[in-house]
Amino acid sequence: AIGMATSGTHTMFNNALSTGIFDGIFIYHMRSMGEALLNGKLYLWNLYGATNPTQANYFAHWCNLMGDPTVETFVGIPHSLVISAPDSIPRGTSFVDIQVTDTMQNPKENVSVTLYNSSYGNVVAKGFTNALGIVTLNIPSFVNSDLLVTASMHDHKPAQLSISIDQAGSLVYFEKLTLDNGDSGSSGNSDGFINPGENIALFVEIKNTTVNAISGISGTLTSPDAMVTITQAQSAFPNLNAEATGSNLVPFMISVGNTIPSFRDCRFVLNLTDSAGNNYQFIFHLGAFNANLAVTNYGISAGGNGVL
Repeated sequence: AIGMATSGTHTMFNNALSTGIFDGIFIYHMRSMGEALLNGKLYLWNLYGATNPTQANYFAHWCNLMGDPTVETFVGIPHSLVISAPDSIPRGTSFVDIQVTDTMQNPKENVSVTLYNSSYGNVVAKGFTNALGIVTLNIPSFVNSDLLVTASMHDHKPAQLSISIDQAGSLVYFEKLTLDNGDSGSSGNSDGFINPGENIALFVEIKNTTVNAISGISGTLTSPDAMVTITQAQSAFPNLNAEATGSNLVPFMISVGNTIPSFRDCRFVLNLTDSAGNNYQFIFHLGAFNANLAVTNYGISAGGNGVL
């Protein structure tokens, strides 16, 4: 709430404060009472700072916010958000997909999504949903206890959901290596970045976070991205003892289309099986880069008068 600190009042200064506050909310789309109040005080000073500086100063000091200045300001009936996420993920998981929809299952874009870990005592990952309502968040390696997912958006009621960490573990994504220097069948400009026209050799390092050895591991790489081509999608992996890591024995070969933008976030899915018939799946992302051309200068040659 916002209120005046004394019994003294004056209509024209009160009106200026009120106008500035609502101007901040409805015209400048300020969505916290703290910034709206500050806009009101600035508006008051712009109107009366030259002609009535003492009163403008008094009323700016008398008008105060009582409570948290970051409280969300709603400008309509708040809508509901629905979070879809796995109930649990294996210990050591690096990435998790979160989808946010409305109550009619329509995807919501630009929703802020955070992961909070109570053991760490802070937010450990955050991002915004895309047009499909999905955000992929990177889970730090030190996280080994439950996560609290919070989705929030202007004029929407925040939603929360918990993800537990399965301490039994699994085969999980650990690291990756991309080559474009001619090694392992790759070709490119050797700068270490994925560019159009290059053949990229990709090594995916996985980790066994269980307490048992896992053998006979084989994997198949896919991508839902239409701009990604995978020419070598299958490979075996070494046997892994508990907490051990290992990379695909045959490099995955990938390339990206010539028409990608200057940066493209490419999504990949790796499906694994072992000799016991167990199936594993995890996601990871790679960034691809293209030229970014911009006009910095131009000249006109038009018969000497500079006019076309």
